[in-house]
Amino acid sequence: MIKVIIERKIQFGEEQSYDLAAQKMLTAVLSCQGYVSSEQLYVQGKSNHRVIITNWRSTEDWTRWSNSAQRFEAISYFEPLLTEKERVLILQY
Repeated sequence: MIKVIIERKIQFGEEQSYDLAAQKMLTAVLSCQGYVSSEQLYVQGKSNHRVIITNWRSTEDWTRWSNSAQRFEAISYFEPLLTEKERVLILQY
């Protein structure tokens, strides 16, 4: 199993719009092969700074999802709301 940490910084005032778009992302990933679970956390004191921790069966499963049309479509909803490109960190046990 692997963990994928995704860090996103949202434009101030766009947090609610981001949350709605992130829900679409979650709906899409739930049916993805190899997806295990995820959680979204807020950086304390910074409501526009989010960290998403996802668990995947394998690196191959994550790579398949990260390059999928479903993920690109879901990202297109909230990418304009970000102040910078998301950062992704893949961790192994």
